[in-house]
Amino acid sequence: MNYQLFALLRGFFSLTPPNALEFPSSLSPTQINEFLLNSILLGEHCQLYPPSTQWQKQFWKWAIANLEELSRTYTDAEHDDDFEIDPRIYAHYLALLPPAGPVGGLSDKNSRSQLGRGIPLSGGPPSPSYITHIWDFNDPCNVVKSGNVDPDTYYRATLLESRTTIESGTTGLRTWFASFVLSQYLILHPGICVACSIQNM
Repeated sequence: MNYQLFALLRGFFSLTPPNALEFPSSLSPTQINEFLLNSILLGEHCQLYPPSTQWQKQFWKWAIANLEELSRTYTDAEHDDDFEIDPRIYAHYLALLPPAGPVGGLSDKNSRSQLGRGIPLSGGPPSPSYITHIWDFNDPCNVVKSGNVDPDTYYRATLLESRTTIESGTTGLRTWFASFVLSQYLILHPGICVACSIQNM
């Protein structure tokens, strides 16, 4: 897998905000389309541990917009006149969108006005989501800048996490940034914890 696509794969499963992702514009629209379809949308891991609907809406909106823009650039340059985004990608994105307007019986004035304009109602707090962290002990800084990557050589950890700071009276339902810093330090200095047992974290 191209290293740019692998970076996008990791960003998708780790719920990286789309504005922090880098779209692989140096690749062809066909290559990116096949990757989004087969490695993400139809991929086994996404089928088993899909990110939340709320986050997927953001990602697919971003991905489709960038892919459409790239396809126009390629068409203008006469590289790939016949390219079309796979309809399954569009269908998945549309299925993520909420129905326009409120459910029947809502009497709130603002809700009624939204119904008339056909504007989807806002969701509420972030819903729990699967999040997958992917790393390689041989590349502890997780920086791949060229060539191809074999995703099967990387380790994965998938958690079902709360996306709110406090839930059910506790802050222990999500992975905190400090845990990543500690994990990175231990990966870079494995001698610290060799032959040790962890009593409490």
